[in-house]
Amino acid sequence: MPFPETGRSLLALIILASVLTVPSEISSAHAVTTGVVCIEDPGVPLVNSPACRYGPPSLTGPTPNTTQLSPTQIKIGVFIENSSALSGFDITLSADHTMLQPSSIDLVGSVLPPTIKIVLECVGGKAPPPIISMCPPTDTADTLELAATSQTLTPAPATGLLFNAVYNITSSSSSSGITVGFQKGCTNTSVSDGTCVTITNGTIQPNPETVQTGNFNNALPPPWVSVSAASTSAGPVFPGRDNGNFTLTFTPQNGWPQPGGCGFVSLCQVYLSWVTSSPDVGVCCLNPATFTLNASKPVSITLSVYTVPPYTGVFFVTIFGEYSTFFFPDPNTLVVGTLVAPITLKLIVNDYYLQIQPVGPVTFPSGHTASRVLSIGSVKLFYGSPDFTGNVTVSTRVVSPVAGLNITYNGTSSVTVKVPAGGVANITMSFSSVTSAQYTVQPKGMVGTYYKTATFPVIVQDFKVSSNNVTFSPSTPGTSTVTLSSLPASNANGYSGSIILTGTASSTNLGISCNNPPNLAAGGTTTTTCSFTSSTIGTYKATVKATSADGLFSHSTTLTITVAQTQNQTLFFNGVTFQVASSLVNDTSTKSLVGTVRVTATNSTTGMTIFSKNYSLNVTFPSSNQIVPAGHTLRFVLVASSLKDGIICSTNPASAPSIQCFATYNPDVFGLGQINIIDAGGIALAYGSTPGSPHWNPYFDFDLDGYIGITDVGIVFANYGAPVIS
Repeated sequence: MPFPETGRSLLALIILASVLTVPSEISSAHAVTTGVVCIEDPGVPLVNSPACRYGPPSLTGPTPNTTQLSPTQIKIGVFIENSSALSGFDITLSADHTMLQPSSIDLVGSVLPPTIKIVLECVGGKAPPPIISMCPPTDTADTLELAATSQTLTPAPATGLLFNAVYNITSSSSSSGITVGFQKGCTNTSVSDGTCVTITNGTIQPNPETVQTGNFNNALPPPWVSVSAASTSAGPVFPGRDNGNFTLTFTPQNGWPQPGGCGFVSLCQVYLSWVTSSPDVGVCCLNPATFTLNASKPVSITLSVYTVPPYTGVFFVTIFGEYSTFFFPDPNTLVVGTLVAPITLKLIVNDYYLQIQPVGPVTFPSGHTASRVLSIGSVKLFYGSPDFTGNVTVSTRVVSPVAGLNITYNGTSSVTVKVPAGGVANITMSFSSVTSAQYTVQPKGMVGTYYKTATFPVIVQDFKVSSNNVTFSPSTPGTSTVTLSSLPASNANGYSGSIILTGTASSTNLGISCNNPPNLAAGGTTTTTCSFTSSTIGTYKATVKATSADGLFSHSTTLTITVAQTQNQTLFFNGVTFQVASSLVNDTSTKSLVGTVRVTATNSTTGMTIFSKNYSLNVTFPSSNQIVPAGHTLRFVLVASSLKDGIICSTNPASAPSIQCFATYNPDVFGLGQINIIDAGGIALAYGSTPGSPHWNPYFDFDLDGYIGITDVGIVFANYGAPVIS
């Protein structure tokens, strides 16, 4: 993580103003066209200021120490100054790897335009994984090479950071230190002596450059910072649900942060960043990401490491605490370093799974049972670590529909099983239901509050049978359509097969014969017919029983069979011709008139049909104490609602099912479903009126004579209480 420029500049101003003198021969570098590629501490150069004119830097860092388990790293900047415009570079650094071991490169803040592409990266003579490439013969264990390019040129003159080289500090130097410079032995470079520094500009001729090396010396270690953790390993945990929690402690060492203390906060700041071993690993809540470390006062930072489901295995996160150090080994020498305290954390993630065996829908007949094996298995880890083992408590919920299906494990609603490492535990699920449907079932295995689920369908199969009531005359047989429907409907796993029909009647006066239907397809419907014959007028009950060929299912439907006398009447009213066709029977068991009446209305002039409807009748004869005319006459009104007309019919027990009807306006003038006191009051108010009178209502003029008189009143009162069938 790079320092903010304000912090870098402040540090540079303090150091440079105190001890450095600019050499005159370098201060005039802007007068020449050859640029300089130099080694420098990336914490020193100022923004838009020369990077290489202060002379070879003296770099330092701590010696290996047991308080810092991973070697402290040092960032060494490779800068360019006063060069012609450039579009890329190929630079090979060289330093004694027994002291500075090449680790990585960092292009953050590079002077190259943003469209940077790494052409070659070789660290210690090898390409870092997962890159697969051959490194040049000039690369060794001492070298770090980076070749990078961009699609555009930098402005000229070009001055700034090319890249940072990161090294592990692995030993102590002699009092004279070691050189951090550039490898030799390359050809066609920017430096005439074969130094491996090539600055490209988009042509075959590289920019001319000179080089300036640096010195690393830690014979006298500087103030520094160590990082430690109570534990660098966490887990096993579950993916995406649990975190590995760590506490890191950053501790001042060797008199940190001499000299001057933390008068300037930026001199004591530590900047945190991290890298992970996999893109499926995340770090949560580093707080703060930048903090101030005072002398003799450690700072503890908490963080969590987690993985994205479903990945399991052993994962690593390396946390970097970057800071700057400097001190004066003598009054005329400044030693600096941009250092990194790294620590690597390990997270172990494992998991388990649930799966129904065999895979696929569970199907069984309604009223029966089924069973399946549910496997709870330990997930084989992707990156190698102990496989999951432990107790898993399994229960099941039915997602939809939520009622109608019963699921048990050996008779109980839940069970706990031990899953062996890398193995599988099997348990038996039992299903039962008397309600046909497709259910969505979700077994759930829990370990603590963490759970895994498996979802699959359970189809309870069945079929249903229905039929329509039949009315016919003694001279003509009647036919009912019997419909059989597979359940669940429209489901490829619904019931399918052949079905056998049998019919029984409530009386020997009724004959019944049923045709077996075609095979019923899964999720579909099929139809057949049952025929009825009788020479005796009356109302009968018939039962049609449907039985599956395998005998697992049997369902019945009951229908009403009406054997009735058919009557036809033609009525005329208000320019409309009404055809009334009735098939009725007097049902003595219920003291009611049942059957059908069909009314067809046509224009008396044009013959165009304007209304047609079948009325199903089931009206009860009045009892003797009702206020109706003598003889217990049954009256009812069939409403042709779109015409505001009605067919008023009457019959009595002695003559039923013969009826007499006439057409007129609907006497239920106010649409209340019965001729009642409201209608009686309405016609009483309109009595004696003619068109234009204040109380005239044309719909009470039942005889169409233009006068509401006693005939109209008689129609209302004669049919008082009659049901209106619309």
